Amino acid sequence: MPNTRNRKRSARERVAQMRAQQRRAQRRRNIITAVIVAVVVAAGIGGIAWYLAGRNSGGTSPIAGVQSFTGLARTHVQGKVRYPQTPPVGGKHNPVPLKRTACTAWNTAPCGSPTGPGCPPPA
Repeated sequence: MPNTRNRKRSARERVAQMRAQQRRAQRRRNIITAVIVAVVVAAGIGGIAWYLAGRNSGGTSPIAGVQSFTGLARTHVQGKVRYPQTPPVGGKHNPVPLKRTACTAWNTAPCGSPTGPGCPPPA
């Protein structure tokens, strides 16, 4: 008989441990689900607020002084180019950029050469 009681007690303890483990797992799933729902709700509220703020801010109204230019050429020319607008907004242009007066790292070598635009200056 004592052996049977030990087995029953052992079985009850195992069942209690399994139930405790299942409760912990269920609690973990509930917390993860709650966090995911909270993040989705917060993102939705933030998205709606962003949309409404952009819609009501008058972001579609033009900025004072902004001008549009049409009919500007996109061709390369050799030599000095005079632009009718200051600063230049487009039109015929030299394929080699001008040297910057305030920056010595800028150069006028053609693209693809070892010292061309986007390449580091020679050491």
